[in-house]
Amino acid sequence: MSKVNFEHLFTPLQVGPMQVPNRICETTNTINSSMMPGRLDEHFIEHHGAKARGGTGWIGSETWLLNSPFPPQTPDEIGLSVGFASHFGAYQDPAFAEDMTKFCDEVHKYGSVAVVQLTHLNSVWAPSPVPVLGVQDYTPHVLGEEEIEFCLNTYADGAEVAKNAGADGIEIHCAHETLAYSFLSPVTNRRTDQWGGGPQQRVRFVLEALKRIRERVGDSIALGIRIAGTEFRQGGYENMEMREMLYAIGEAGLLDFVDIDAGHCWGAPSYVPNSYYAHAQFREFGQAAKADLAEMEPRPAVLFTGRINDPVLAEELIRDGICDLVGMVRAGIADPEFANKAREGRLSEIRRCIGCTRCIDEASEPKTFPYTPTCSINPVIGKELLWEEQYQLADTPKHVVVVGGGIAGCEAARVAAMRGHKVTLLEQGKRLGGQLLIAAKAPGRDDFEDQAYFEENEMARLGVEVQLQTRADIDAINALSPDAVVIATGSTPRLPNDIPGIDLPHVVQGWDVMQGKA
Repeated sequence: MSKVNFEHLFTPLQVGPMQVPNRICETTNTINSSMMPGRLDEHFIEHHGAKARGGTGWIGSETWLLNSPFPPQTPDEIGLSVGFASHFGAYQDPAFAEDMTKFCDEVHKYGSVAVVQLTHLNSVWAPSPVPVLGVQDYTPHVLGEEEIEFCLNTYADGAEVAKNAGADGIEIHCAHETLAYSFLSPVTNRRTDQWGGGPQQRVRFVLEALKRIRERVGDSIALGIRIAGTEFRQGGYENMEMREMLYAIGEAGLLDFVDIDAGHCWGAPSYVPNSYYAHAQFREFGQAAKADLAEMEPRPAVLFTGRINDPVLAEELIRDGICDLVGMVRAGIADPEFANKAREGRLSEIRRCIGCTRCIDEASEPKTFPYTPTCSINPVIGKELLWEEQYQLADTPKHVVVVGGGIAGCEAARVAAMRGHKVTLLEQGKRLGGQLLIAAKAPGRDDFEDQAYFEENEMARLGVEVQLQTRADIDAINALSPDAVVIATGSTPRLPNDIPGIDLPHVVQGWDVMQGKA
């Protein structure tokens, strides 16, 4: 058991009318956990419910898309039908409202709060005829006054659905190539009317959307925005300009919280930072926002997110005044129980996100439809209804021999041991981890080794007999008298035979380079 004193992380926080039971947040995301486009199905509810059950205090509901349907064959329409956005919620559908109620009920069952994000896309409709970074060959339609009025009202409409469903908080998405972001950015807002101009003029759209929501749902629900600390693009707003805009929004008295990240959708730096970024690398943006809003009464809470996978780091961010709440989406994907484990001092049992971004990469370009969320290190993700973390004990314990100590072999051994079986794991290398140990030697991939540490700790905790530097042949396996054998020896590098010169002495395998053998 760890003796870390989490003085701040597990204390409640009042955010407007919403009391968050602790500071750990699953910010709204696009993991696309529902298998029914436009609906929040049982897979969605179980995926997010598992995080609430695991102790996360703030549960985001994934993105609610407001401007739908789109004209045929436009980028947003195509994306909605086959790609990244195909699972965004369609709030206009009465069945969706029923789904949302079930989601909120599931989250509330474990004492967590449910927060909804309202989003307009911007590649079809925009304040100015500026193509978004990812769709340079399509010029968006410039919104007129009546169309702006329509968009503003849809925020209020969506908020009303959220409130009636039992949501505790509502967030307007003002980052990552959304319509509200397009009004804030000097790159995409080149208007000369009341909706454009300097920083304090470009916030008008966001302010109006917040006002419409407040008028519709009243003060009984927390209201906030997500915004990037800086755009990181040529001609975009930098942090000082963002702070000016945020202060203007906060001064209007409409914000209960602000959710801050950094980066954008198209290239580096990404708003989903991978392992090449330092943990909480852009924390200064959260700290600046908290300082700027400090004198407001009541002060909006500051939520900061950006590659935070460790509860000790989360505690430090709050302790050091960086933020009030910590966004840890991928931490909860890698281990939905990590909050409970941290609270109980079981830090070595936490499966830490390694920052590979497979979750968002595959959600952005799904290979299957319906799409199933994935995680490189947690096989339960996307299959929560089929698998359970609390495995049932086997009726008849057996002796299981697992051959291979990579991730697959270790997971097989771990689950078998959790079910009460006697497990022996044979690994020919000097330690567990398999090919992950090779990958961890690449620049920027150090965190990959965290999964190897996790598996080693789990084998010890669960009493798995690990035999290292042991080559498993038939005789060695038979000598153990197993009832069942799991073969998890992994793959070997493929050597093409149709490349001239591949057999020359200066041509080496990538594995050998990574391991210092070549």
